[in-house]
Amino acid sequence: MSKFVRANATVDYPLYTVDYDPEDDTRIIVGGGGGANRSGVPNKIVRLPYGEAARAIGRSFISEAPVCRALFEHLLTCACAPQQSVLETTKPDDLRVVGELDLTREEDNVASLAFAGRKGKTINIFAGINSSPEEIDKGKNEHLRSIAIKAEGKTTSLKEEARHPLFVNATGDVYQRLLRISGSLGAAGSGFGKDPQIALFDVAGSKGGKLARRGTIELPKEAQDLDLVQLADGSHLLTYCYQHELYLVKIGKGQEDPQLIYSISADEPNRPSFRFVRFVGPEFILAAANMPGRSGVAIHGFRLAKAGQEKARLAVSAKIPRKINATALAVANLTPPRLSPKGGVEALGDTQFVIAIAGNESSISLFSLTHVESPAINLLTKLHPLSTLMAVHGADNITGLAFSRFSAPAKKAGSGETQYLKLVSISLQKMIALHSIPLKQFVNPAAQNKNAPVRYVTKLEASAPRTARTAISLFGFVVLIMALAGQAIVEYFGQGYPILNPQRFFTGIGKPVHTPIVAPPVVHQHGAPVVAEVDTASFPGGNLLARIVEGELPTETLVLYADTPAPATGEEGATPATDIKLEVHDEEVHGPGKAWDELPEAQQNAWKDRLHDAGAWTQQMGESIFKGILFGEIGGAIGHAVAG
Repeated sequence: MSKFVRANATVDYPLYTVDYDPEDDTRIIVGGGGGANRSGVPNKIVRLPYGEAARAIGRSFISEAPVCRALFEHLLTCACAPQQSVLETTKPDDLRVVGELDLTREEDNVASLAFAGRKGKTINIFAGINSSPEEIDKGKNEHLRSIAIKAEGKTTSLKEEARHPLFVNATGDVYQRLLRISGSLGAAGSGFGKDPQIALFDVAGSKGGKLARRGTIELPKEAQDLDLVQLADGSHLLTYCYQHELYLVKIGKGQEDPQLIYSISADEPNRPSFRFVRFVGPEFILAAANMPGRSGVAIHGFRLAKAGQEKARLAVSAKIPRKINATALAVANLTPPRLSPKGGVEALGDTQFVIAIAGNESSISLFSLTHVESPAINLLTKLHPLSTLMAVHGADNITGLAFSRFSAPAKKAGSGETQYLKLVSISLQKMIALHSIPLKQFVNPAAQNKNAPVRYVTKLEASAPRTARTAISLFGFVVLIMALAGQAIVEYFGQGYPILNPQRFFTGIGKPVHTPIVAPPVVHQHGAPVVAEVDTASFPGGNLLARIVEGELPTETLVLYADTPAPATGEEGATPATDIKLEVHDEEVHGPGKAWDELPEAQQNAWKDRLHDAGAWTQQMGESIFKGILFGEIGGAIGHAVAG
């Protein structure tokens, strides 16, 4: 039984692509069809309303020609009656069709689509639709279509407004397989053909008139997937992947050459192949890679290289161990990022991402991913499984996934009121499935700003995968029990400092040997506040150390270092607290590391004093925070690497 509320709809044509309206979580668009043939398989654009809006919206056919492809738009939580008038919606587990656009059967099916913004009551979308074979033979393929959706009274109309040829020197078998839009920039990737390419265009200049080109990226082979993100300064980053390689392109006023940022080594056992990529903010890329022989899916989060660096670094990873390959990927951010005046992502803040990966056996695997913001460095952590939905579309392949864009309500949710993140999936066998994932408010008891905006996380708790750490923890627990038992025995016979005092449980049973007890050595206590009250203003990584105590362990290896050597205790010329820096550890830059227990006592004391002076560590935290932490030499400076 599914853990989420589900709604289904069935149409009369195969479905290939789906997208959610980024400004309205009640509107979905899907596309597909039978291609350029006379099979009679219809092609349309359809719109579905949610709740009360369903009663006021109807459907309008645009073309009188026979159809062989469909572009299909829905509004969430309705029940679908294909090729009929809109039905009323009174329940949240229904899905209804409210508008369709029929397209001529002489042209190809809808292969890709994306929302392009709105103007007033008009919603603009792009669709990848090849021209007819006759037009292509003449060297004309207007594969990108601008389509407007308008709600006028009780009627919803969908109209094709413009056609655009983007691909250069495209042969007859080329089609537009990939389409992504971020802010003012769009990217279309070609499929098939001998000259694979990615065409860039201005979204704002493509409404109604001739589309404004931004350039073409010629590829040595077809890109498996691509994605875009708009930065705070208005520029963009484009990523795309081949089988074993991940590339990044910086696009501003000009366009830089593609940069290979990650390559899966040929020496890696069971070498996976990249299949999907998505930006997770401006600093990270999430990739899904299929393992050979349908032996599972690897999920990797990469930290993009900083200035002066060449390669991205693996920040977090997980695996779906079932016998599957990934057929679709969707990612949702549960806290809207802070945007710059130019519309780009300025900062993500603390947030949770939800990831959905479709398997070829009609399953959907859900994961959660946490982004932790710090003044020194931002982290990805806790890439953990949430749930697995099996046989979502029976035995059919899932061809597309899309999440709604969630925004926290303006008012605090009342008792019993649940917010939802919606996930839609489609298949070649003409089915649309909608799942509503319940959310809950996240309360951080350690937050210093009590007036911070309320953020949400999934109501279903993610479970950390069982790894070698679980076995180590269990072994450690057994050792602890044995140590406590040994301590109790030693104390009972008067051979140690009384800590457990077992005599209170065995009164009258024998008489312990009375041996003088030596008091434990006095440990120097720093006069610092408790962890929740640590002042981290002088050291930007202080809150990160506090989070380690609270269990927010990073997956990456971080390095905490100083620009000048850390003197031993008692020496003069100590490095100021503000000279401490935090970065992702790079062995080529920071050198090899040493475990805390391998450091000389003088260096241990020096680091504790400096971190205490910076407000980043207190005696109450103890030295256990340093267990599993690496320390290294960097040009004479002692480095501190936090290992996940």
